[in-house]
Amino acid sequence: METPPRVSGDSRKVLGNRAERLAEEYLRDKGYEILRRNYRTNAGEVDIIAAKKGVLVFVEVRSKATPEFGSPLESLGPGKLRRIARAAKHYLASVASKDGAEWDARFDVVAVDFTQGESAPKIEHLESAFDLPSGMWQ
Repeated sequence: METPPRVSGDSRKVLGNRAERLAEEYLRDKGYEILRRNYRTNAGEVDIIAAKKGVLVFVEVRSKATPEFGSPLESLGPGKLRRIARAAKHYLASVASKDGAEWDARFDVVAVDFTQGESAPKIEHLESAFDLPSGMWQ
């Protein structure tokens, strides 16, 4: 069996940044308003925060360069979900609540698949990709 090509840390970061830009462009084309990108707190990060029709959408962008290692959703373990939830909670408490609007919120995943080559990425948008049990918001 042939060994898959290794992706260096620098290459992975470049590919991740490209995937985030493509995801942002894709969401804009679908009518989402992009509010923030790479929202970071001490507790975690959300790749993209967007809004559409009164719903605040916390978007995790996953990219894939090789066909190995499963789907993008399979790479979202409980620790990552907890960090996304904590960053979302921080955003809701410190930013979104200041505008006085009531927001519904959900968690989406945009998967950018580069396995067919960087010039032909496949984008998949999973709305409400995961729900968080109440304990994960802690």
